[in-house]
Amino acid sequence: MNKLEQLRGGTPQWRRLHALQNLVLQDLLYGIDVAADTQHSIWTVETPVGATITRRLDAYTPPASEPAVFVKRWLSSEPLTGMAGQWRAVEPDHPPPISLTDFDKAFRSLPLPGTCTQFVQFKSNADQGGQNIKDFLSSTESSLRQVQPCNVILDLRYDDGGDFTNTYGFARDLPKLIPPAGRILVLTGPATFSAGISTAAFVKHAGQARVVIVGESVGDRLQFFSEGGSACLPNYPLCVAYETGKHDYQHACTDWDVCFWLNYFFQFRVKSLDPDEVIPLSFKNWRAGVDPVLDRAVTLAMPVSRG
Repeated sequence: MNKLEQLRGGTPQWRRLHALQNLVLQDLLYGIDVAADTQHSIWTVETPVGATITRRLDAYTPPASEPAVFVKRWLSSEPLTGMAGQWRAVEPDHPPPISLTDFDKAFRSLPLPGTCTQFVQFKSNADQGGQNIKDFLSSTESSLRQVQPCNVILDLRYDDGGDFTNTYGFARDLPKLIPPAGRILVLTGPATFSAGISTAAFVKHAGQARVVIVGESVGDRLQFFSEGGSACLPNYPLCVAYETGKHDYQHACTDWDVCFWLNYFFQFRVKSLDPDEVIPLSFKNWRAGVDPVLDRAVTLAMPVSRG
C-alpha cells in the first residue's frame, strides 16, 4: 500500500483511496516490484479466525464491454449493470444500512424511520444514471419546506464532484429549511472530492455552528486546482489531465489570472472542513451491516433530554 500510494498526488487519504483502486491491477503490482510476474501474484491472507491462507491469483483482462467503477462503488454488493453473470459480489452477513442501499442512485432524500430527521445523499454534483440533479434539488427543497424535519443528515461521503453551481443554492438555503434549533449533520470521507468538497463548504458557511461534520477528512485540501482539460499524445493512446482554475475556500482568491473566475460570484469562506468527530469505516462494520458514521449522526440529531 505504501508503494501504491506514491503513484498519486494529493492528501494521504486521497492517495490511500486510489491505492485501494490499484491494488487489484496486476501490471501495477509488477511495476512497483510487489509481484514478481505480470500475469499472476501470490497472496497470503489471515482469516477472521486467525488461519493463514495462500492463493495464486491470475491476471484477468476485462473486455471493453465490462463496466469499470471507482472504488467507492465497492461498498455495494448490488450487481453492476452490464457485469457478466459469473461474477459474484461479497455479501454482508446482515442487510446493508440505508446509506448503502440503492447505491447506483446518485441522489436520494428520505425520512429516517423513528426520527424527525431527513436523510439526503449526494454521490455527484451533476446528472447521473438518468437522474436530473436540478429536478431532485427542486423536489427535495419543496419537500423539506412542507415536512419541516427537525434535522437533516447530508451524506457527501461518496460525492466525488461535478458542477458545484448545481448545489450552491440548495446548500445556502438548507439551514432555513429546518427549525432554528435544528442541526445539519454533514457526513464526509476520502471520496468527498472537488464539487463534493464545495458543497460541504457551502453548507458549513451557511449553517456555521449548526453544522456538525462527522466521518473522515475530505479527499483534498481547501486550496486546490480544477476546471482544466486534457492533452493526448498524437501517436500513442496516452492522455494527461491538467487543471488551471484555483479554488481557495479558506482565503480570498483575488488573482483572477489563476483563480477560477466563477468563484467571484460564489463568495464563501470556511476555516476548516475537518470532522468534528472522526469515525472511520471498517470491513467489520460493513460485514455486520453497520454504518457507524450514520449511526453517530442519528444520535447527534436526537433531542437532548433535560431532567
